[in-house]
Amino acid sequence: MKRSFFFASLFLTICWFGGEACKHQPQDIGIVIIPKDTIKPPVDRFDSTGWRCSPDTAYYADIQAILIANCAMSGCHDAITKAKGVIYGDFATTKSKGALTKIMREISGANASMPPAPRPILPAVQVALIQKWINQGALEKVCNPNYGSCDTTLVKFSDYVSPLIQSSCKGCHNPNSTNGGINLTTHAEIKASIQTGKFMGSIKHTTGFSAMPKGGAKMSDCQIKKIQRWINLGALDN
Repeated sequence: MKRSFFFASLFLTICWFGGEACKHQPQDIGIVIIPKDTIKPPVDRFDSTGWRCSPDTAYYADIQAILIANCAMSGCHDAITKAKGVIYGDFATTKSKGALTKIMREISGANASMPPAPRPILPAVQVALIQKWINQGALEKVCNPNYGSCDTTLVKFSDYVSPLIQSSCKGCHNPNSTNGGINLTTHAEIKASIQTGKFMGSIKHTTGFSAMPKGGAKMSDCQIKKIQRWINLGALDN
């Protein structure tokens, strides 16, 4: 009993004279508050299929068109006749061993024999293009005229439209700050603004509309195209 009383007295004495020693200190309970300005817009995707078109490159699609028009006909090198075991217009057999050498031997020079008479021999520009294609490795390259353009496929509200609007617009159009009476928090609220025409007019900086984001940089052409694509498909909550 005396011993318990002694330790209790000692504890109170330390608290009285130590002051700060007995004050409750806040504990770190692992809660992290993320400032709203750290919300990042989604990364834009660009078309990277095929190859960027270049006048210095010969593409297989052009070679294939020449071969199909002049060589892959019935009785010659189509898939049914397969003259000399060669199908021109099919990439695998066109590039097979010996086929490339045979092509150039038969379509070029003074003794060119293909296409057979009475069809005219290939123009020099087409022969040069085929030779260029072979010199560049006879690759199955596809020229994509839209290479590098904004990819507007698979634009969804959940993973693109909503994050973009939250990062660009919600600072002024949220439940606590409905500037212009506009709240852009939920899908329903965003769709309602879109249906009035105000949303697209503002982000496109169209004359007669208040340019948005207010005081910030205009959304990129790709971002606007993607939102427009989403709207064109019904502005779904997807």
